[in-house]
Amino acid sequence: MTESASPLGQTLAGRFKVTAFLGNARGGSLYLAEQVPLGRNVTVKLLDPMETDSPLRRRFFREAHALVKLTNPHIVRVFDLGNWGDRPYLVMENVEGKRLDDVFAEGPVDPLRLVQIARQVCSAMSEAHAAGLVHRDLRPTNILLVEQGSEKDFVKVLDFGLVKDLGAEEHDTSAEGATIGSPWYVAPEQIRGGQVDPRTDVYALGVMLYRGFAGRLPFSDQVTSEILRQQIDRPAPPLPESSDLPVSCRWTVATCLEKPPDHRFADMVEVGHALRLCAVALVRPEWHAVSATLIEGRTKLPPNVPEDPFAHASPPAKRSFSWLLLVAAVALFVFLVPVSITFVVIAIKLFAGR
Repeated sequence: MTESASPLGQTLAGRFKVTAFLGNARGGSLYLAEQVPLGRNVTVKLLDPMETDSPLRRRFFREAHALVKLTNPHIVRVFDLGNWGDRPYLVMENVEGKRLDDVFAEGPVDPLRLVQIARQVCSAMSEAHAAGLVHRDLRPTNILLVEQGSEKDFVKVLDFGLVKDLGAEEHDTSAEGATIGSPWYVAPEQIRGGQVDPRTDVYALGVMLYRGFAGRLPFSDQVTSEILRQQIDRPAPPLPESSDLPVSCRWTVATCLEKPPDHRFADMVEVGHALRLCAVALVRPEWHAVSATLIEGRTKLPPNVPEDPFAHASPPAKRSFSWLLLVAAVALFVFLVPVSITFVVIAIKLFAGR
């Protein structure tokens, strides 16, 4: 086997028969293979020959070790890891669908559809964060929408090639760290080479939400260095007023995109709570003006926000109005009783005087 040899037609480890080239990936190539004797299709990610001794090799194994820890259905599954000659390969679940980037290219996304997609991303990343993993490269090209059962937009989060294991004793070299992430979705602390944590992924999701709601990126200069500068020190412009978005949607996006990490949601669990209110507000107009609050990175929702946006629930405004009616009725009663008693006494005296 030469360095330029293709695995097409080869059977890796006697089990994975490579049948087609799918495309390029970070530092490697993707192939379609059939797992024999099961007969199921899988995706094989094979590291390029020239990268076998590069930092990408470390990232390759980092991705593999990260993915095997995760079982969330919204994260692509890993089945095997091996070597073809001196080139490592990763065998993963084969999923076909539409990338979120292609959906965004069509223009603004239906807000409820976007929120439901984002909630699935939160589910996936919540498990990753709980395992001490930060994706560091969340962007629309790494979000795949597949048809699964009755769901048309079942999310699969892809490409953990830049994953950071917060529990590992490792440090990115300047050469690696300088180019981590996409400039349009990278968080300020990544650009500065600072500490990353789940809030770094929260920022990236905020950019995706902004793009989906507005139909454009918050920062879209043609010069990469200018985009990075804006990511660091320029507040994201408000979402267009022409879009009739609920207050909770605007607040959620703005909170995700705060420059200081301490001003963002603490993690994807908290973003998920906020998106739950967004979904309700998009379906039920009486929740349109209701928002959550953030207390030390934690989302505080108003009372009785339903899990299902289509479930019946009385919004806070109506409960507050009912409470005011009750108070008014009691006050009126308290006022009228003494007046009524006075009139009765006067009537008795007049009658007795006759």
